[in-house]
Amino acid sequence: MTAKELFEEVLPRILRENPERAREFGGSIAFDLKGTGGGVWTVDARSLAPKVVSGKADSALCTVTAEVVDFEAMLAEPKAALPLYQQGKIRVMGDSALAASFHRLLR
Repeated sequence: MTAKELFEEVLPRILRENPERAREFGGSIAFDLKGTGGGVWTVDARSLAPKVVSGKADSALCTVTAEVVDFEAMLAEPKAALPLYQQGKIRVMGDSALAASFHRLLR
């Protein structure tokens, strides 16, 4: 799955079909992905109608920054998240615990 597919198709569907999962997550995270196929999106699971919006929303409690290729590697193999983070390839500014729990939306 590409980052664009995740933020423009998959997550909006998950949030729409499983609002209780979004409320359980309860956060708002901005993703700033660099490179071909990248962009900036905010996943807002705090609002009454959880959603993904293009751009960085003021409501974001943290921002995840990465190259698209590294982010997509993490999507393909979730266990790669920690090594990518430790190598500085995925950076988190703000609530890192919230960023670490993001995978709960995808289950």
